[in-house]
Amino acid sequence: MTRPTPSEADVSLIRRLCVRLAKRPLTVLPVTQRLLTLVVVLSGAALPISHAHTPPVVLPGPWGEMREESPARPLADAGDAAIRLRQQHMRAVSSQYRSVEALAMAETPLAPMSLAAARTLHELAERNTALFAPAVPRRTRFGAKAAIWQEPTEFAEHVAGFTLATSRLLQAIENSEAESVGAGLAAVRHQCLACHFHYAYWENRPGVEGRRVAARP
Repeated sequence: MTRPTPSEADVSLIRRLCVRLAKRPLTVLPVTQRLLTLVVVLSGAALPISHAHTPPVVLPGPWGEMREESPARPLADAGDAAIRLRQQHMRAVSSQYRSVEALAMAETPLAPMSLAAARTLHELAERNTALFAPAVPRRTRFGAKAAIWQEPTEFAEHVAGFTLATSRLLQAIENSEAESVGAGLAAVRHQCLACHFHYAYWENRPGVEGRRVAARP
C-alpha cells in the first residue's frame, strides 16, 4: 500500500499541532492521543523510503521472545552510515554530559560515576575530528551542515574548544575540585551550543564574519 504524500497545508498543520502539544501539560487525554497519531501518520507519509518506519522484530533469548518495536532502519549507503554514526555519537556525548550534570545537581560532583562519565565525555570529544572526516552533510533539515567542510579552520576551532572544555571538566573531577565542576559543565555546554548554533541548526545563522563579535575589542 502506497502512503499518501501530505500537502503543504498538511505539513503546516502538523507543525502547529506539535507546537501546541509541546506547550500542554504532560497529562495525555484521549483526544490528544488521537492528535499525536495523526501527526505521526501524516509526518511518516512525508519521509523518504530510507527513513520509513522499520517493522518490529522478535528477539529470542533466555527471557523469552522480546519484541523490538523500533529496530534500526536499513542504511541507504555509506553516507547514510556516516550520518547515523554522528547522530549516535552525539547522543552518547549528551548522555555523558547529562550524567555529570545530574550528579553535580545532586551535590555529589566527585562521585565515581561522575569521574567515569567525565572521562568518557572527554574520550568522545577526542574522536570528533575523525568523526567528521567523511564530508557527508545532512540529508534532512537537521544535522551537520555543509559549512562544516566549507569552513574547516573555523570548525576545527569549535572541535578544539570543546575538547579543551571536556579536558578541564575531567581535570576538576580528578583533582577533587568540587567548586570547579559547575563552571566546567557550563564551559562544555557553551561549546556545544556554539558549534550547534553555527553548524547544526537549520535557521539562518551568521557566517564566519559574524562570530565571536562580543569577544572582539
